[in-house]
Amino acid sequence: MKTITRLQQIFKQLTSYLYHAIKRVLIKIVHFIARERKQKLYVLISNQTQKATRNFALGYSFIALMVIFITTSVLGSIYYHQTQHTQKNLIETARSDQERYSQKLSALSEKATEFNTHQETYQNQINDILAFLGNHTPNQLWKSADHTSTPPTLAHQTTNPLDNLFPDHNIETAQNILKELQANQIIAQASYPHLTNLKNYLALKQNLSTAIPNGWPIERNKGYKTSGFGPRFSPFEEKMEFHQGVDIAAGLNSLVIAAADGYVEANQVRSGFGKIVILRHAYGYKTLYAHNNSILVTPGTYVKRGQPIAKVGNTGRSTGNHLHFEIRIGNEPVDPWPYMAKSF
Repeated sequence: MKTITRLQQIFKQLTSYLYHAIKRVLIKIVHFIARERKQKLYVLISNQTQKATRNFALGYSFIALMVIFITTSVLGSIYYHQTQHTQKNLIETARSDQERYSQKLSALSEKATEFNTHQETYQNQINDILAFLGNHTPNQLWKSADHTSTPPTLAHQTTNPLDNLFPDHNIETAQNILKELQANQIIAQASYPHLTNLKNYLALKQNLSTAIPNGWPIERNKGYKTSGFGPRFSPFEEKMEFHQGVDIAAGLNSLVIAAADGYVEANQVRSGFGKIVILRHAYGYKTLYAHNNSILVTPGTYVKRGQPIAKVGNTGRSTGNHLHFEIRIGNEPVDPWPYMAKSF
């Protein structure tokens, strides 16, 4: 995980450096176009077979625009692939952690089963002893040891009265039972830390399932994905743009639900997004829900995962009824799709 974080930092630094370098180049190109906009570059094409020539005049402004277009396309492609690679690494790491925790959970479950088996045996043995003692009076126990007279009083006995409580074969059985009870006690004491770890793991898993955004953000899995995270052609302008969330088409007033437990950070109308709700969750996560028809929560309110917070609409800059859903870690947008496609 530390390696991935370091790679992300290096990628951000490289992106910042390229941004400033390209900015300086573009400024020089703009100044060049402003100075030489009337100048033209003539291209001569000669066909020796037909003994013909053709001249083409290309304006410097056209050449500069082509350079800008090619540079932007190449850098956009590089950024897109780097982003996808980083997201893939994060997902693979999360899956590896989940597999490791599942293996630990299986081992702890086996320990718990073994503990319960020993505990049941231990309890049965205690019940047998109690039943035996409960069905015999002291005189019967004394006579079962081949004594015909009544047991001596404490004032006249010279030996421990427990020495003759059972016949020889019963004494051996009692000793074996005692050894098994002691062994079971050792196993129970050794298993207790494992059961504590199991309890802590299950509590952590339950906490993560409600604290980290996951699952479909519209009730009863309504709607379908129409646009994903990353570069795309703008539906309003003929140009590329970076889409920071996932769009889900759904019926008007379908209930939008919280993707995780958290507090309502904002409830407002924002340019382009229309009516939005922003939730703040644990571990630095935030979720944004945009283009709502109406909002059902107020800032500062604590909401639970799956609780309705808004209704799907078409407010803001939109082409139809849909939900624009974003997940951010800190202020950095991440691809919501891996979180939406599964539940922890």
